[in-house]
Amino acid sequence: MEGLVKREWSGLALAAALMLAGPVAAQTGKPGLADPEGNVVEELVVTARVVGPAWWRVSDDDTTVYILALPDTFLPRDLKWDQSGLNRRLKGSNALIGGGRSFTLGIRNIPLLLSLRRSLRMKGTMEDDLPPDLKARFVTLREGLGKDAKHYSGWGPMVAGFTLVGDARDGPRGRNAEDQVRSAARRLRVKEKKLESRNAAPFIKEFKAGLTMDIQTACLDAAMSDVEAGPGVARAAAEGWARGDVGAALKAPRG
Repeated sequence: MEGLVKREWSGLALAAALMLAGPVAAQTGKPGLADPEGNVVEELVVTARVVGPAWWRVSDDDTTVYILALPDTFLPRDLKWDQSGLNRRLKGSNALIGGGRSFTLGIRNIPLLLSLRRSLRMKGTMEDDLPPDLKARFVTLREGLGKDAKHYSGWGPMVAGFTLVGDARDGPRGRNAEDQVRSAARRLRVKEKKLESRNAAPFIKEFKAGLTMDIQTACLDAAMSDVEAGPGVARAAAEGWARGDVGAALKAPRG
């Protein structure tokens, strides 16, 4: 998340802040991976009244925070979005806040990482242990991408799903909207405020403890749904984001 904060002095400056929301973490409490954005209240799904992406505003007596949610995938390289609203909110602000909280891990936690890696691996070819319906979908998708079973062997369903999505996106890399925002801030000499790093060990332990085979299989199912949606859906969502159509933007594959 990024933000830009501007204080109001003697009524001369309008307090402002920009915050870029990153991808929402998947809920791993139970199989099925509840989508935190699955229920959309219509009154809150709005289309921007000005050109460009939609903005939200939160304020108190002397500070206003403008919130810009960003796509969690790359934008098509030929897709341009109007940055006039971004530049207008950046001008005169004193900080761009966020970009996602970073995590650190010390040398003493290397055994923890190795243990996590082992829990993500699987002997043999992963697809042979899938339920018949999931196996049929997986084989169809990987063959359509020109990949054989060995390409995904040695890993469990979760990593196989990540790999499958990466294989489907293989090609010219798109443009990162977050990088474009940072570039605009540098151009306008707005400093970026870094968030404090957190110790990754507790997160890894919690993640590993909840990493059941049901969760891994649900992740693979979601990944396959993303790939099955095809690139056209992702592009339509990116175009919706660029013109401020929140409803269209939320239709992007987010499994």
